[in-house]
Amino acid sequence: MKKIFFLTSLILLTGLINASVIVLNDNTIIKGKITKYDEEIIIETDAGVYNLKKEKVSKVYQNDEDYYKETVSKNKTNLEVMEEEKKIKYEFSPEMILYKKHVNIAIASLIIGNILFVGTLIAAAPVIGEIGFRYKERYGTSIFYLNEGMNNERILYVSLIGGLFAIAVTGISIDIAAIVNFSKAYKVKKGR
Repeated sequence: MKKIFFLTSLILLTGLINASVIVLNDNTIIKGKITKYDEEIIIETDAGVYNLKKEKVSKVYQNDEDYYKETVSKNKTNLEVMEEEKKIKYEFSPEMILYKKHVNIAIASLIIGNILFVGTLIAAAPVIGEIGFRYKERYGTSIFYLNEGMNNERILYVSLIGGLFAIAVTGISIDIAAIVNFSKAYKVKKGR
């Protein structure tokens, strides 16, 4: 008895595995085995036998695989097109343009500020050290020791160091402006 049930199930399953898919004009999907395909289509399904007029049928697929390949590829294509349109709309939206503006300003500010600050420190450190060493060698005192009065050379060195310090402070200020622009860009991105 079990063998007969198993064989019957196997025969039914093989019939359904190779089942055809019929799509009606109203997008109803019927899966089953087509027994007649003339002006009238007869399809056997698990729910029973259907007699369909050929005019009511939109498309017939030989098997599930063909049906899924076509519908999935259509849906995928439509989804890709929708995603692309959505991406284009987003790229040229006022919010995205404002976001890009803030990010570009922030990056430019960060680069300029770091060049001014770090560049000044890197370039000035050896010069300041050399000036200080020569001054001490020549006058026996540090350039920063101001109790001895100011001579022209000391005024020149101190003003040079002050100018370099001002450039470094300007670099830090520009870096702070970059941080402010990054925060503005973040707020625009988050929708505030």
